Amino acid sequence: MDVQTFIVITISGVVATIAMTTCMYIYAKVTNKNTKVVHVLSKMVSGSKGNFAWSNIIMLFGACLHVGIGILFAFIYYLLWHWDVLLLNLEDSFWAGALSGLLAISFWSFYFIIHRIPQAISRSHYMFALLLSHIIFAMVCINFYKVLI
Repeated sequence: MDVQTFIVITISGVVATIAMTTCMYIYAKVTNKNTKVVHVLSKMVSGSKGNFAWSNIIMLFGACLHVGIGILFAFIYYLLWHWDVLLLNLEDSFWAGALSGLLAISFWSFYFIIHRIPQAISRSHYMFALLLSHIIFAMVCINFYKVLI
Protein backbone atom coordinates (compact mmCIF):
# COMPACT_ATOMS: atom_id res chain seq x y z
CA MET A 1 0.00 0.00 0.00
CA ASP A 2 1.39 3.38 -0.94
CA VAL A 3 1.10 6.60 1.08
CA GLN A 4 -1.62 8.05 -1.16
CA THR A 5 -3.83 4.97 -0.69
CA PHE A 6 -3.23 5.10 3.07
CA ILE A 7 -4.31 8.77 3.16
CA VAL A 8 -7.39 8.12 0.99
CA ILE A 9 -8.51 5.23 3.19
CA THR A 10 -7.95 7.28 6.35
CA ILE A 11 -9.91 10.25 4.97
CA SER A 12 -12.71 7.93 3.82
CA GLY A 13 -12.88 6.42 7.30
CA VAL A 14 -13.03 9.83 8.98
CA VAL A 15 -15.70 11.19 6.60
CA ALA A 16 -17.77 8.01 6.95
CA THR A 17 -17.48 8.14 10.76
CA ILE A 18 -18.71 11.73 10.72
CA ALA A 19 -21.68 10.68 8.55
CA MET A 20 -22.41 7.74 10.83
CA THR A 21 -22.19 9.83 13.99
CA THR A 22 -24.42 12.47 12.45
CA CYS A 23 -26.98 9.76 11.71
CA MET A 24 -26.89 8.60 15.34
CA TYR A 25 -27.33 12.16 16.61
CA ILE A 26 -30.20 12.91 14.18
CA TYR A 27 -31.87 9.67 15.29
CA ALA A 28 -31.45 10.81 18.91
CA LYS A 29 -33.05 14.16 18.13
CA VAL A 30 -35.98 12.68 16.17
CA THR A 31 -36.78 9.90 18.65
CA ASN A 32 -35.77 11.71 21.84
CA LYS A 33 -33.71 8.61 22.75
CA ASN A 34 -30.04 8.65 23.70
CA THR A 35 -28.25 7.17 20.70
CA LYS A 36 -25.39 9.66 20.87
CA VAL A 37 -22.65 7.12 20.34
CA VAL A 38 -19.73 9.31 21.42
CA HIS A 39 -21.50 10.23 24.67
CA VAL A 40 -22.46 6.63 25.43
CA LEU A 41 -19.00 5.29 24.53
CA SER A 42 -17.22 8.00 26.54
CA LYS A 43 -19.29 7.40 29.66
CA MET A 44 -18.93 3.62 29.44
CA VAL A 45 -15.18 3.70 28.81
CA SER A 46 -14.66 6.13 31.69
CA GLY A 47 -17.12 4.39 34.03
CA SER A 48 -18.82 7.74 34.60
CA LYS A 49 -22.38 8.00 35.87
CA GLY A 50 -22.69 11.71 35.18
CA ASN A 51 -20.84 14.97 34.69
CA PHE A 52 -17.48 15.44 36.30
CA ALA A 53 -14.47 17.73 35.98
CA TRP A 54 -12.77 15.64 33.27
CA SER A 55 -15.83 15.29 31.05
CA ASN A 56 -14.28 17.19 28.11
CA ILE A 57 -11.20 14.98 28.18
CA ILE A 58 -13.33 11.83 28.38
CA MET A 59 -15.52 13.05 25.49
CA LEU A 60 -12.42 13.77 23.41
CA PHE A 61 -11.08 10.30 24.18
CA GLY A 62 -14.43 8.74 23.22
CA ALA A 63 -14.53 10.72 19.97
CA CYS A 64 -10.96 9.71 19.08
CA LEU A 65 -11.72 6.08 19.90
CA HIS A 66 -14.84 6.20 17.72
CA VAL A 67 -12.99 7.77 14.77
CA GLY A 68 -10.13 5.31 15.20
CA ILE A 69 -12.53 2.37 14.97
CA GLY A 70 -14.07 3.98 11.86
CA ILE A 71 -10.65 4.22 10.23
CA LEU A 72 -9.96 0.58 11.17
CA PHE A 73 -13.19 -0.47 9.44
CA ALA A 74 -12.22 1.59 6.37
CA PHE A 75 -8.97 -0.41 6.19
CA ILE A 76 -10.88 -3.67 6.60
CA TYR A 77 -13.18 -2.64 3.73
CA TYR A 78 -10.11 -1.77 1.65
CA LEU A 79 -8.66 -5.23 2.24
CA LEU A 80 -11.98 -6.83 1.28
CA TRP A 81 -12.06 -4.72 -1.94
CA HIS A 82 -8.40 -5.49 -2.61
CA TRP A 83 -9.05 -9.24 -2.19
CA ASP A 84 -12.10 -9.01 -4.50
CA VAL A 85 -14.53 -9.94 -1.73
CA LEU A 86 -16.41 -6.63 -2.09
CA LEU A 87 -17.02 -4.46 -5.11
CA LEU A 88 -16.97 -0.66 -4.99
CA ASN A 89 -20.71 -0.27 -5.58
CA LEU A 90 -23.87 0.60 -3.66
CA GLU A 91 -25.12 -2.95 -3.26
CA ASP A 92 -21.91 -4.29 -1.73
CA SER A 93 -21.51 -1.18 0.42
CA PHE A 94 -25.05 -1.70 1.75
CA TRP A 95 -24.31 -5.32 2.67
CA ALA A 96 -20.92 -4.42 4.16
CA GLY A 97 -22.70 -1.85 6.31
CA ALA A 98 -25.42 -4.28 7.34
CA LEU A 99 -22.83 -6.88 8.35
CA SER A 100 -20.78 -4.24 10.17
CA GLY A 101 -23.95 -3.09 11.92
CA LEU A 102 -24.71 -6.62 13.08
CA LEU A 103 -21.15 -6.93 14.33
CA ALA A 104 -21.52 -3.62 16.19
CA ILE A 105 -24.84 -4.74 17.70
CA SER A 106 -23.17 -7.94 18.91
CA PHE A 107 -20.26 -6.00 20.40
CA TRP A 108 -22.44 -3.38 22.11
CA SER A 109 -24.88 -6.00 23.43
CA PHE A 110 -21.98 -7.89 25.01
CA TYR A 111 -20.43 -4.64 26.31
CA PHE A 112 -23.71 -3.64 27.98
CA ILE A 113 -23.93 -7.08 29.62
CA ILE A 114 -20.40 -7.14 31.05
CA HIS A 115 -20.03 -3.44 31.92
CA ARG A 116 -20.20 -2.65 35.63
CA ILE A 117 -22.10 0.62 35.01
CA PRO A 118 -24.03 0.22 31.72
CA GLN A 119 -25.73 3.29 30.37
CA ALA A 120 -29.46 3.59 31.01
CA ILE A 121 -30.59 3.92 27.41
CA SER A 122 -33.23 2.37 25.18
CA ARG A 123 -31.22 -0.53 23.85
CA SER A 124 -33.69 -1.35 21.08
CA HIS A 125 -33.42 2.22 19.73
CA TYR A 126 -29.66 2.20 20.18
CA MET A 127 -29.26 -1.08 18.31
CA PHE A 128 -31.55 0.01 15.46
CA ALA A 129 -29.63 3.29 15.15
CA LEU A 130 -26.36 1.29 15.11
CA LEU A 131 -27.57 -0.85 12.22
CA LEU A 132 -28.80 2.15 10.22
CA SER A 133 -25.69 4.21 10.89
CA HIS A 134 -23.33 1.39 9.93
CA ILE A 135 -25.09 1.03 6.59
CA ILE A 136 -24.60 4.77 6.08
CA PHE A 137 -20.96 4.45 7.22
CA ALA A 138 -20.15 1.75 4.67
CA MET A 139 -21.98 3.48 1.82
CA VAL A 140 -20.20 6.78 2.51
CA CYS A 141 -16.83 5.11 3.10
CA ILE A 142 -16.88 3.00 -0.05
CA ASN A 143 -18.25 5.72 -2.31
CA PHE A 144 -15.98 8.42 -0.89
CA TYR A 145 -13.03 6.09 -1.46
CA LYS A 146 -14.26 5.51 -5.02
CA VAL A 147 -14.36 9.26 -5.67
CA LEU A 148 -10.87 9.87 -4.29
CA ILE A 149 -9.08 7.05 -6.13
